[in-house]
Amino acid sequence: MLLRLNRLIYLCITVGLARIEGKQNVANRALGNLLHIGNLTSDIQNKITMEEAQLCWLDNKTRARYILRNLLSKSNENHRLHAAALKLYGTWLMETCSENPNTIISDYFLKSFEILTTNSEITKADCQNIYETYDVLARFADLQYQQVLNYIKSSVFECKVENMEKSKETANKIVQQAGGSGRLKGDELKAAVTHQRQSSIDKTEIHNTYEEKSAYLNLAMKYYMANLHHSDENNLRIFRILSLWLENRTNTNLKQLLGANLTKIASYKYIPILPQLIPHITNSNEDFFGDQINSIIKRCAIDHPHHTLPIILALAHNKKDRDYSNSKTITTSNELRIAGAQNLIEDLKERHGLTRLIEDMEALLKALVQLAYVDENRCKLVNEKKKIYTIPSSCLITKIKNLDNVLLPTHTLPIKKNCDYSYIVGIHSFDKNFANVGGLNAPKRITCLGTDGLNRIQLVKGKDDLRQDAVMQQVFNIMNELLHSNKQTSKLLIRTYKIVPLSQRSGILEWVPNSMSLSDYLIGEDDKPGAHQIHNRSDIKPAQCRKEFA
Repeated sequence: MLLRLNRLIYLCITVGLARIEGKQNVANRALGNLLHIGNLTSDIQNKITMEEAQLCWLDNKTRARYILRNLLSKSNENHRLHAAALKLYGTWLMETCSENPNTIISDYFLKSFEILTTNSEITKADCQNIYETYDVLARFADLQYQQVLNYIKSSVFECKVENMEKSKETANKIVQQAGGSGRLKGDELKAAVTHQRQSSIDKTEIHNTYEEKSAYLNLAMKYYMANLHHSDENNLRIFRILSLWLENRTNTNLKQLLGANLTKIASYKYIPILPQLIPHITNSNEDFFGDQINSIIKRCAIDHPHHTLPIILALAHNKKDRDYSNSKTITTSNELRIAGAQNLIEDLKERHGLTRLIEDMEALLKALVQLAYVDENRCKLVNEKKKIYTIPSSCLITKIKNLDNVLLPTHTLPIKKNCDYSYIVGIHSFDKNFANVGGLNAPKRITCLGTDGLNRIQLVKGKDDLRQDAVMQQVFNIMNELLHSNKQTSKLLIRTYKIVPLSQRSGILEWVPNSMSLSDYLIGEDDKPGAHQIHNRSDIKPAQCRKEFA
């Protein structure tokens, strides 16, 4: 009996794993063996039937739906299996668009919730099933929202709105020409009634379309946020929440939903979207959208200061470049954002015990911006061949030492869910020299000694907006997360480096270890010829080229 039970369990597991891994032949053989085992309980038979339906879905979707529909029609005492079957069938209907969207939501997804949540004993597996259903339902509602939105933007809908206005206008003209509705006779009355009726029908359809869009939007946002509140499986959905929120920032129906749920989402889940959130900081107390953004950023700054404060400070010191060069004009909207960031910094200093950390971070930022604009012609040349210069003693960077509480700018600090950042790689000191690596804006290569005893090479750039570069690195990091989450691509990786904007037109970059600049590769370094000289021996020397350009 025990041997038979073990074989049964083994075959069930084999079917599921083989199906997931795409080994369909193995799954079919194991399923065939299962179907030949007799004297099984109804519960086990139902589980086998569900596996059969999922396996059949790969080849014959019609038959798979038939099998699962028959399973759902039976009186199933196993409420967990019944809830899972409802979710699965709803997902299939969603993929094939085989049923009315509202029916799929109410009769399958919401019913699955109801069965699991009304059970007195909710297990960890039940919770996982519920959270997965949250995500499936949110994505389905989001898909319907996008379809309705595309319809609203279409020429068909625009024509409907125009026709409604024309019918209404025509009916009013007929009434006015007749001197009042009571004087209409014959064809005039018929025409006026027809136009009024058509206008009313179109108006109702337009109103229902907007109501449908709003309902799907609320449903998508509700279950996206519920999933993020309870589960870490789909944390990248935070980007979709932000996208929907920005699209509908003036939507009053969303206010209550967002106000009740945004605070339930853990602060560490907002860290990846901070570069997109912080530009929406506001200085107005009457903007609900801005208030919510400010509240989220403040939470992140308190819980995760080393990830949040550098981005806020970069906005607060957006105009710092003006101290050293003629930068671009700051627009009125930027002025409001800068004021909002500055007010937020002052609030964090006063109320949340971050005074010393913020002051040290500001001192570092000012020192790096100043260094970015230092003219190398006013610096002492140490090594002409390698273009190494001594940093003037008047520069603020020479006074930056022993900042144990400030994260080394180009070091990547993992996000801690428990918000414990008691140990970080701080700044011990900066090297007294910098190297000119060439280029239009002559960025400076510097070395920073961390509190962990390791030297890290960094690149300080001025007269260049690094914010778009930082966003691209953010995109690559997200791609790495997606690659890692897929078993087939988990070993693939895009090499990234950290970019920290300091102001509107300056920033600091991580120098990738064991790498060389393109100029060194082409021209050579340390008396070693570069690739261009090796493969084009007859060309004039790089030194001669410089003289010609000079």
